[in-house]
Amino acid sequence: ALAVTWAAWGGGGGGGGGGGGGPDAVDKYAGIWVPNCYDTDESGANPAAVYGIDTITLNKTNATTLGITWSTTYFGALATCAGAGKPDPSPVNGTLAHDGVTAIGSIVADKFNVVQTIVDRNNVATGTASYRMILGLNNGSLQMGYSHVGTVPTAFDVNYSLTKQ
Repeated sequence: ALAVTWAAWGGGGGGGGGGGGGPDAVDKYAGIWVPNCYDTDESGANPAAVYGIDTITLNKTNATTLGITWSTTYFGALATCAGAGKPDPSPVNGTLAHDGVTAIGSIVADKFNVVQTIVDRNNVATGTASYRMILGLNNGSLQMGYSHVGTVPTAFDVNYSLTKQ
């Protein structure tokens, strides 16, 4: 499943005292985002598809950082993800720290350094993981990509086009 990573971002922004300043780079991402139903077995190792829907909540913690909670509800082989699913007992929590911008096709994506809290099946923290992530908006849909090898991703994950709730 993709329940592996998220990061914080931020940027720009204005101070007080009548000096202009626009929104911070992370403002556009704050909120609750939900993708379409998808096959959670990205590796293809499981011959029986397990479909799910992620709920990704991004909270602005400061001008350049987002907190993330990423939870998945699984629906077994039901490709419509309808009805009552089974929630993952260990949601992903972490932070995304803004680290500039990059062009991904025609989209200007924000780059983030991510620190994720690793938890066991009892939701007990056992450590942290770090990686890189990009986020961008395309016609109001959130696009994302990530890399566990420390490099900035060069493409968005084709499985993810999230809608803000």
